[in-house]
Parts: sequence; C-alpha cells; structure tokens
Amino acid sequence: MKSTRHASVQLFTRDAVKMDYDLQAFMYSLGRSLFEGTSSSKPFVFIAAESNEPFSVHTLEAGGSFLNNGAKKFQECLSVYKACSDTNYWPDLSSNGVIEIDHWHQYTPTRSWAS
Repeated sequence: MKSTRHASVQLFTRDAVKMDYDLQAFMYSLGRSLFEGTSSSKPFVFIAAESNEPFSVHTLEAGGSFLNNGAKKFQECLSVYKACSDTNYWPDLSSNGVIEIDHWHQYTPTRSWAS
C-alpha cells in the first residue's frame, strides 16, 4: 500500500522508480522466493491510493522491466557493500562544522503587530 499524489499511473511509476520502489519490489520478491524455495517469484502488487480528491486507487503489478531495474539497483548495492567489506572502508557524508547564515537570511523584526 502506497499513498500517491498522482492519479496517473505514469506519474506514480516515475515517482516509484525515483523512490526505489522497484528495488523494494525486487527485494521482497527475492526474499519470498528464497523463503519458499522456489525459482520463480509470485507477482508483486502495489496498491497506490491517491492522497487527494478524487482519491483514486490503482492496483499495479510490478512488471518485468520494473523488477529488472530493481535487480540492477540491488546488484549495485551488493557490489558496493562487498567493496566496503573487503577494504574495511565505509564512506559517509558525516562532518563537523558550524552553521552560519548570510545576511539576507537573517530575521528582521517588523513590529507591524504593535501598531
């Protein structure tokens, strides 16, 4: 079940790829196949419910190209994980610093409420 801001299936699909729902669908399908000991996966179905009127609901099966795209993302994740494990180097974007703001971001009291 996914909420969506789009009534259009095409726009939902675009956002689904951007938010890695294809990776999610592939991983759930793979996990279920491994758990059940089967070589073929069962259909993965999204229920996409529009969050605004007219509150359309779509039942969308993840197709082959969608799952294959997720599989490619999964393989990339595995290769990055293996490289990090092999080298014991885990890069991240952590940092230490001080936050400052430019003069145009600074708050200027107007006191317009006092008049």
